[in-house]
Amino acid sequence: MKRALLSISILFCIFSLSSCVIIDEGDSVKRKTEAAKIIFDNVEDNISAMVDLCDMAVKLSRWIDAPESGKGALEDLWFPDYKLRYEGDKWIFRDMSYYFTTGGKSLDSLNSEWIVGYGTAQRIRIKCTGKETWSVKCSGSLFTCNYHLSDANIILTGRCPLLSGSGILFDYDVSGSGSFITNASQSYNYPEYDSNPDNTLTISYNIAQKVRFVTTPDPESYYSNYDYPRYREFRASEGEMDIEVLDESTETIHAEMISYTPYGVVKYLTFKGYREVWTY
Repeated sequence: MKRALLSISILFCIFSLSSCVIIDEGDSVKRKTEAAKIIFDNVEDNISAMVDLCDMAVKLSRWIDAPESGKGALEDLWFPDYKLRYEGDKWIFRDMSYYFTTGGKSLDSLNSEWIVGYGTAQRIRIKCTGKETWSVKCSGSLFTCNYHLSDANIILTGRCPLLSGSGILFDYDVSGSGSFITNASQSYNYPEYDSNPDNTLTISYNIAQKVRFVTTPDPESYYSNYDYPRYREFRASEGEMDIEVLDESTETIHAEMISYTPYGVVKYLTFKGYREVWTY
């Protein structure tokens, strides 16, 4: 993940006390929508993780469907550091925790459904609903990359990628909605999920206007060092979404992604009557 999650206790202060001043580690006063930016980053990471898994599944399906003479080249292109193998009824990558249950069907076949799992827990269901279009559903899934309990029902449509490069198949238009629970116990040292409701925030999102998730050109992204070597993160580049944060009260955030630039995505965040532009 390109951004470490900030302490959720800071967010409790931000969302529970409207007069709370937002301070960073250097005691510099932050902008009026800093809290909204923290929440937006969490939402973007959460959706990006699902887009990432769907993209992996689509590439795996196309590798399976490819003629034997072309499999080697595609494997080197899409999965350069992992070797594919079939165990029981599941496809897995060597040294990778995820597995893909295909039901013997191509993910490009209408109504075909795959399950992407992690260990013994079901992760997400991916279903082909049209040409280069897939629904992605999860319920109570614990994403290991950000320790969020997540529910989602989103639609992904493959689009011609904004950037050309090795291993890039699609960018994706994303629509739908979802929610997740994040908690104050999160850290890289103690990642266990804390179910204490006093330590949690519930964050929900609704994509008001399709959001384009593009493959970023960052070769040192979180995923490239985690489960998907040489992979580049998906980032929201255009579209709109509404976000609600439930603590003692409900706060709303409106996010408008305007354009992708080499320096980041230009976006406007509206929170508590303030509208500010962000470029990273």
